[in-house]
Amino acid sequence: MVGRPFPPGVSGNPGGRPKRGTTLTDILASKVDKGYMADLLIAKAVSGDVVAMKYIYDRIDGKPVETVNQTVLNLPEVIEIDTSEDDDTSEESEDTGTVGE
Repeated sequence: MVGRPFPPGVSGNPGGRPKRGTTLTDILASKVDKGYMADLLIAKAVSGDVVAMKYIYDRIDGKPVETVNQTVLNLPEVIEIDTSEDDDTSEESEDTGTVGE
């Protein structure tokens, strides 16, 4: 059987998905009164807290889309150089080891 590691009727995850409530996010969400937190945030924004204002604005309207300007570079064409050595050129390029001759 290619592509199916388990026979029909047998689950690959017999325990199922883990139950909610064990992550830090779940624990914090159960302890925090969201209405109270929103009231505190709004009070900070009204009193002039710019960070609170920005947070509320980003949550209501979404963060502004950042545009990216792309420039096209006209690069020179790549030239491929054959680096394979022929038998004829290898004899000419041998170093004799003498200087000045």
